[in-house]
Amino acid sequence: MLNRLKDAARHAKIEQKLKQRLAAANVADGASITLRKVADQLRATVLLAENPTIGGASVKALEADLATIDGLDGVTLVTTAHNPNGSGARSAPPPEPATDARIRRGHDNPLAIPGAKPESNTHPGAAPTLKARPQKQRPGNAGKIIAVASGKGGVGKSTVSAKLALALAAQGARVGLLDLDIYGPSLPVLFDLEGVRPKVADGMVHPLETAGISLMSIGFLVGEEQALAWRGPMVMGAAKQLLYEVRWPELDWIIIDTPPGTGDAHLTLLQRTRIDGAVLVSTPSPLAIADVKRGAALFKKMDVPLLGLVENMATLPDGSRPFGNGLDEAALTSLALNRLVSLPLDPGLAAAPGRATSAPAEAFLTLADKVKSALTHLDPAPTSQ
Repeated sequence: MLNRLKDAARHAKIEQKLKQRLAAANVADGASITLRKVADQLRATVLLAENPTIGGASVKALEADLATIDGLDGVTLVTTAHNPNGSGARSAPPPEPATDARIRRGHDNPLAIPGAKPESNTHPGAAPTLKARPQKQRPGNAGKIIAVASGKGGVGKSTVSAKLALALAAQGARVGLLDLDIYGPSLPVLFDLEGVRPKVADGMVHPLETAGISLMSIGFLVGEEQALAWRGPMVMGAAKQLLYEVRWPELDWIIIDTPPGTGDAHLTLLQRTRIDGAVLVSTPSPLAIADVKRGAALFKKMDVPLLGLVENMATLPDGSRPFGNGLDEAALTSLALNRLVSLPLDPGLAAAPGRATSAPAEAFLTLADKVKSALTHLDPAPTSQ
């Protein structure tokens, strides 16, 4: 009991210091502070109210200043991503007029976004009851869309997605990271943002912005312990909303962390989204390799270029291969795959990116370079894309 009282008093002092520094930076109004202990470390998550005057270097400077408060082991500063007005910026389309959300029910609006507009995809002049095949789009009009897939859970796909996004951002790109896993979202845990909720306005969800990238996940919209016992149409509806009812800022890249397998969320993604390339992630395990082959077949069938394979957890520090030898060069060639990087089973590489205190590991900077190189060597995109 005495220890809990001491902790509460210490937390109150730290929270007061955080508020004082936020006030000094003129961003205290509407800010919320969450303190939590993670593995005997005290970390703070600070969510700022929307403020178009703060961004980029000023956000990083403020986060660094807050991290110097005595007693804190780390700070994650979260802002609502906004669209800066600057010369040369690609302007996102203006929000559609708000529509009463009560007319959208069931799988049409599974995320219950207030004011979201019902979809209309009929051909001009067609009978109102006939639905056209959805036209492929780029979420947020981003420059490049990369899908990261595995075909199997537990191979580190979400960590690879997050660290690829961080590596691209470290190289100067504007990057968004979309978690498309409806049943098991990872971003709130990876970036230490459990319980943080994004802004919803004009029928659109505004992504969170932290660590230099914009983030969106169904995990930010539903309770941490809420079980989503949804059938296919609800999953497809939620995936569509995460793709096209998010007000992304101006971005060069969106990295899409796809769910395991080849199910409804994948079909929604592939039928509706202009994807520039797919990165497959696998361990050398025979089971994981069998599943990644199925994933490769799905992307090929949908005319999505395969940029290559990330072989994760391939070796131990002594060089041994705990999960087997994996795919040799002949097997990779038969799948029309290149090995982008081979990552060891290493705690540093596997650490949650939201707690990183240094630049991305060289392996992920290499991965970012190889993804960009693979894109430059692709043939012209198929017309179905």
